[in-house]
Amino acid sequence: MARFKIVGIKRFTGRVDGNDIDSGKLFVECKLDDSRNGKDSHAKGVFTEELKLPSSELVKRLEHLPLPFLADVDTERVGNGKQSREVVLDVRPVAPVVAQPVKATA
Repeated sequence: MARFKIVGIKRFTGRVDGNDIDSGKLFVECKLDDSRNGKDSHAKGVFTEELKLPSSELVKRLEHLPLPFLADVDTERVGNGKQSREVVLDVRPVAPVVAQPVKATA
């Protein structure tokens, strides 16, 4: 289980090209790797990563919540022997994220 700042959610149910689709996604905030900052490179801040959900049901449970919010996310690594991917099993909202006021500089 990991705690993430959820900044976006998306779901779709319908038919595309004759195939029934039931999908959901979370967009989570992740920290940029700053461990190699030096003279020739620099990274700072955050980016968003997409986590695929097994269906739209988890998104339906979250739609009423204001974004962003903190959530505990249970995942499992699955694969076929050659490729692997992370699958979200459950999402439990923990708390809303309150924006911090920005101090003006002189």
